[in-house]
Amino acid sequence: MRILFFTNTNVAIGAGIEKALINYVSNQEGNEVTVVQSQFYKIKRADPDILKKMKLKIITIHDFEHSISFFRLHRITIPLYQLLLLFVVRYTKFYNRKILQAVDEMDVVYLFKNEYWPLFRARIMVGSNHGQFAFDNSFTKALSLFIRSGIAYRRINAYHLFPKSVPIGKRMRKRFFLGPIGISTDKYVPQPRSNALNILFVGRLEEIKGIDIFMEVSRRFKNENSYIFHIAGSGSFESRIKAANYDNVVYHGVLNDQELANLYGSCDIFLYPTRWDAFPTVIVEAASSGEHIVASERLRGVYDDLLDKGFLEYTKLDVDTIETRVRALAKEIDTIRKNATCEHNYVAENYDNKIVTRNLYAIFQKLLNESDSPV
Repeated sequence: MRILFFTNTNVAIGAGIEKALINYVSNQEGNEVTVVQSQFYKIKRADPDILKKMKLKIITIHDFEHSISFFRLHRITIPLYQLLLLFVVRYTKFYNRKILQAVDEMDVVYLFKNEYWPLFRARIMVGSNHGQFAFDNSFTKALSLFIRSGIAYRRINAYHLFPKSVPIGKRMRKRFFLGPIGISTDKYVPQPRSNALNILFVGRLEEIKGIDIFMEVSRRFKNENSYIFHIAGSGSFESRIKAANYDNVVYHGVLNDQELANLYGSCDIFLYPTRWDAFPTVIVEAASSGEHIVASERLRGVYDDLLDKGFLEYTKLDVDTIETRVRALAKEIDTIRKNATCEHNYVAENYDNKIVTRNLYAIFQKLLNESDSPV
């Protein structure tokens, strides 16, 4: 199969979407894979040449979405962002028209950002849940009806959704399939732990990811040296973390893959009070590392299998509630550490990248077999 994966970010960013893309293309199974990415990144967490080392075809286009992305940060301006993006995408297509001619005929195009569908043509175009459909709110309900009527995303034939978004898929009345994001579970493993209770946050240091809540929780424990809070990542809250200078908070900054895996494995609790996420890979990385996960209730429906196994619990985005749970979990630390290997084994059986990618490519082939003619 000739498969194209598109992201309007750059793999050098090394965040959730970029990690997912790298995982999807790392087990190609003999397919001809092309990656189209944009030139733009503010922060470099990953090796920008990682795709070249995989000997993939890489096309870097000039994208302009970053010039309007600040409109996404506030609910009141999101409609304006969506309107402007319509014009940005079409200008991006015009600006890069010669480059994009090289990928004009693909079997499958997989979109990490659905709005960019006009850039491509393929026998099968697959939209995704990565940057959209995280909440079934009024905007999503309206969008799903536009998709159903053929007004929006006309050339997208099928959607890769996460479990929480099944009602949205049914409302769109388009073909959709379910599948998680995989990780390299042999990298994320439980490791020896200290006597203290180690609580971890990994992600963008932005309010939307809940780092402000994490910091407030850590402040409640600042005079108790048996609780150590670890933070890995970068973002606008970095200066506030450094200014707070809590004795019980360790800021690790941006770590390479192995350093991050070591940090995951040495911690007991993964606290992730995010306000918005579709399918955060940090949850799977933490679970593979044997951590007990305290996740935002806004992720309910995404990782319910981990909930059923007792490896994860959802929490209200309330500092008092989270503080109470952390203190209660401190009394269960022996059980958490005892269950770490069992948790890792479950993740390896269900979320390992080789399994996830093999299933994804099999679905691509099935969609192709069912297609009658080029779009």
